Amino acid sequence: MPMALPFELPPLLKHPDTRSKSFLVLIATLLVLRSRLLPTRLLQTFEGRHHLSPKELEEAQQQLYYDQPDGSKRLLVPHRGNVKEVTIVPTPPSKFEADKKHYPPLKDDHRVNVDRAFVKQLSAILRIVFPSWRSKQVGIVALHSAFLVLRTLLSVAVARLDGKIVRALVSADGKGFVKGLGLWFALAVPSTYTNSMLRHLQSKLALHLRTRLSRYTNDLYLSSAPDLRYYRVGPEGGLEGVDQYVTTDIAAFCESLSALYGNMMKPTLDMFIFTAQLARSLGLF
Repeated sequence: MPMALPFELPPLLKHPDTRSKSFLVLIATLLVLRSRLLPTRLLQTFEGRHHLSPKELEEAQQQLYYDQPDGSKRLLVPHRGNVKEVTIVPTPPSKFEADKKHYPPLKDDHRVNVDRAFVKQLSAILRIVFPSWRSKQVGIVALHSAFLVLRTLLSVAVARLDGKIVRALVSADGKGFVKGLGLWFALAVPSTYTNSMLRHLQSKLALHLRTRLSRYTNDLYLSSAPDLRYYRVGPEGGLEGVDQYVTTDIAAFCESLSALYGNMMKPTLDMFIFTAQLARSLGLF
């Protein structure tokens, strides 16, 4: 015998089929609200926590990312028992429209060479990887330049110390020889640190350049309607191996670009600083 309810059901819920449909609608609404509230609940859970439970990590892996009000996306990346947030800011379409003038189409008979067209293309790419003078990339380049100057100065100091050690050895000055040898080992500490920082900053610069260029290229290549460049580039008569261009070739280009700066700056600094030190030693100024 059905139990009497202490309240009157609405007319739509008195029929069994209607009640079943209403129950399904209610469940679907709760699931949608749960998915909307999950990012906030995850953030509140992750804040101030050093290690998460396996269940919380599983929730982060299922969520993957969530959208921000400004159009960006925040990735939830599990890392050492916690979750790191990575913000992905898409390139606005207005940026592509403003950059069209920097990419003029080349002639069909154009040959790849270091000419005016090459300089224009390189300058257009540099505008992407170095968006402004206050960007992180410019700061890394400035810090890298400072360590290049420091390494050259350390090379000058080591050269002078080598001369003093040889002079003490020839003159049989044991005290001076031991003192010079101690200073030589002491200079090995900042020299090793400087060389390690130069390699680290070069790798970090290549990573930042690759991030900027890959973000721009992927947003341009995987554009939404009505552009759909992904389907317009690949057909017959278009570019071949586009996937390699936007992955492997970009990584190789950024590695070469970051190494090119150091390889050009070091001999230039060595020439100027060594020339100045030699002129000072000769008494020219």
